[in-house]
Amino acid sequence: MRNGERVLKELIAASNGKYNPNRIFSDEELKIATNNFDDQNFIEPDHHSNLYKGTWQERSITIMKFWEIRKIKQAAYERCINNIVYAAQMNHKHILKLIGCCIETPIPILVFESVEYRTLPERIDLYGDPQPRPQFEPLRLKYRLKIAMDIAHALAYLHVGFPRPIVFRHFMPSHISFNEQYVAKLFDFSFCISIPEGETHKFGRPWFDLILATNACMVNGKTLPSPCFGNRSCSWMGITPFLLSNPASTETDQRRRWFCRHKPSNA
Repeated sequence: MRNGERVLKELIAASNGKYNPNRIFSDEELKIATNNFDDQNFIEPDHHSNLYKGTWQERSITIMKFWEIRKIKQAAYERCINNIVYAAQMNHKHILKLIGCCIETPIPILVFESVEYRTLPERIDLYGDPQPRPQFEPLRLKYRLKIAMDIAHALAYLHVGFPRPIVFRHFMPSHISFNEQYVAKLFDFSFCISIPEGETHKFGRPWFDLILATNACMVNGKTLPSPCFGNRSCSWMGITPFLLSNPASTETDQRRRWFCRHKPSNA
């Protein structure tokens, strides 16, 4: 009951009562869909949740289950509610669709449409892959640029598609999925905020911890000049990690040159 009331209250407040109700799943339904969250259905971990693939009514789905670790449980709960509130308002071809959620568990479980081709980090480096992949082929530059453009459309939708612009705030390659046609979709709205009415921006901690005290960022273990300055967070820098990071590819220098040519002149 607590979860249902909280979700409904936050949704009404965030969307002025205008939102499409999502399906409510039972805990048992999701256990059946994932074979009790079997490791074989595990996709990848995030900083506060795990992704699982599942099948519901002969349909492939993706399930986001937040960690219930004691030290971070309250923070995970707040991020989960925030995720539901914002994901439920989304209607864009480059944003992963929220199908519904389960509110029977201490921290709600989210159900999305299927992550068809898994997530972006698996095609730009080998970090975190427990199994060696000798045939690993990094994503080519033209596909990275296509994915970047798709996600740029999604971010633009967040900025202009709502009465109060939405700021994603925690943009990471692991929050991007794509299919075999390289159609990209953004997901995980756990850290989103809406710009207060009458304001145009917010200042805060720079995104993705790329900005260090020396105004430099790390790419493939090397320090590069930072594309941002001071405590200003630049929205355009969101695409740079997966454009630049790929130690195995000979296209790295080409990507850096492309980035330098196309970065905004006022950055």
